[in-house]
Amino acid sequence: MGFLILIFSMKKVFFSASVYSILEMKDDYLKITTAIKKAKAEITLDWLSDLLKINEIKDQKKISNDVIDKFMDSNKFFHKHAQAIKKSDFVIAEASSPGLGVGYQIFYAASLKKPILVLYSEEVGDLSMVRSVINFDSALVEFRKYNDNNLDYIVDQFINKNKKEFKKFNFIISKEIDEYLNWISLYNKGKSKSALLRNKILNEIISKDKDFLGCKNTNKNKL
Repeated sequence: MGFLILIFSMKKVFFSASVYSILEMKDDYLKITTAIKKAKAEITLDWLSDLLKINEIKDQKKISNDVIDKFMDSNKFFHKHAQAIKKSDFVIAEASSPGLGVGYQIFYAASLKKPILVLYSEEVGDLSMVRSVINFDSALVEFRKYNDNNLDYIVDQFINKNKKEFKKFNFIISKEIDEYLNWISLYNKGKSKSALLRNKILNEIISKDKDFLGCKNTNKNKL
C-alpha cells in the first residue's frame, strides 16, 4: 500500500511599521501580527517582540528616541530587515502613522516584486496622510482600511488569495456604473475595470459587512 504525503510550506510575511510610533500603536501592531499568525503564516523577523521586551515599552512609560535608536543600531536594524524582506513571500505594513522607514521598506519590497498589503486604521479617515509617505502606484501594492471587525478577514484574504480561483460571472452594468469605472480608471493606471470593481467590493462592501465577517469567523473556528 502506498502513501501520499502532502507537505505545505507556510507563507512568510514581513511586518513593517513605524518603530517610533510603538507606544501609541502597540495594540494595533500586535493585532496585525496575531492576524498574520491566524492566517497560518510565519513572520520572518519578529522585531516587534524584541522591541517590546525593553522595559520602558513593556511598562508603557515614555520612551526616548535614544532608546529606539540604540535598539535599531544594536540589532543592525535596516540590514536585518532588508534580508527578512528578501526571504518573505509578502509584506504587510501598518501605515496609519507612516515613517520614512516604512515607505522605504515598501518601495524595496516592490522592487523585489513582493505583493504588499498597506493597512491604515479606520480612525485615520482617508488615504491622503498615508499617501504623503507611500506615494507610488504599483499593481503589487494593495491599500486597505481596517478596524477590529475586519482585520482578520483582510489579512487572511491577502495572504491566502493566491489559493483562490476567480469565477466568471456575467454582470450587466448600467451607464452610470460604466461612467464610474471609467472615472476611477483614470486614477488607477495599469489596473483593469474588473480588478478595480473587485477591490471596491472587498473594501467597501465585504470588509464592512459585520454579519458576513461574523459568519466567516464562526465557520473558521469550527475547522
